[in-house]
Amino acid sequence: MTTTDAPPPRPAPDPASGTTPRVQRAPLLTEPPSSGRPRLVVGGPGGPASNDLADLARWFIRRPTPRLMAGFLAAAVVGRATEGKPRRSDAAVAAAMVAAQPLTEFVIHTRLLHRRPTRWRGRTIDPVAAHDHRIHHADPKDLSWVFVPLPTLLIGFGAAAAGACIPGADRRLTSTAAVTGGALLAAYEWSHYLMHTGYRPKTGWFRSRFRTHRLHHYRNEKYWFGVTTHLADQAFGTMPVPGEVPRSETARSLPAEV
Repeated sequence: MTTTDAPPPRPAPDPASGTTPRVQRAPLLTEPPSSGRPRLVVGGPGGPASNDLADLARWFIRRPTPRLMAGFLAAAVVGRATEGKPRRSDAAVAAAMVAAQPLTEFVIHTRLLHRRPTRWRGRTIDPVAAHDHRIHHADPKDLSWVFVPLPTLLIGFGAAAAGACIPGADRRLTSTAAVTGGALLAAYEWSHYLMHTGYRPKTGWFRSRFRTHRLHHYRNEKYWFGVTTHLADQAFGTMPVPGEVPRSETARSLPAEV
C-alpha cells in the first residue's frame, strides 16, 4: 500500500495580533537547475530598468533575438530595393501574408509551442520552442523565456533563404515575402515582450490584447492563443467570455510527459 505525505498543518493564530501567518510556498521551478540562466524581470538585475517604454525599448534592442530579426529585416528590405518598383503582385503577396497571420499564430501556438514531447525510435523528441515555452508558462514574468528561441529563429530564416534560392522562383516576390514576414515577426516579438512587462498600453486595442494574453497565462492555457490578433481564436472557439472559463490548474505547468 502506498502512502502520501500529509499537507503541512496550518499555522496557529498569533495570540498578540490575532492574525494567522501565511504559509510559505515552495519556490516555483522555472528552469532546469543545471542551466544557470538568470531570471530577468523588470527592475531586477540584468532586466529592464523600469516599465517606461523607453527603458523597455532600450533593453529589447540589446537582446540577441530582436537584433537578429532587425538584421534579417534590413537585409530583406535592401534585397527588395534591388528588385525594382513594387507591383500589384507584391501587394497581393503582402496582403495574403497579413491575412494569414491570425492562423499562423494560432497553429504555431497550438501545434508547436504547446506540443508534448514524443518518443520516436527510442528517442525523446522535444522541440526547443516547446521546451522553452513550458518554462515561459511556469514563470511568465521572467523575460529570459519571452523571445523566440535562437535555434528556432535560425531554422526559420534558413528556410526562408532556401525558398528564395529555388530555381525559377520570382526573386521580386520572394523578397517581398521576406520583408513582410520579417515585419510581422518583429511586430509579434515586440508585442509579446511588452505583454510580459508592467507596461500599460495607451490604446484600447492594445489593452485588449494584453488582457487576453494574460488570461491565457493565468486563467486557462487552452484558450486565447492569439497574440497580435484573435481572429483565429474567434473562428475556432477559443475566445470565450473569461468568466465562463474555469481556472486551469496547468496554466503554469504545461504537460511535459511523453
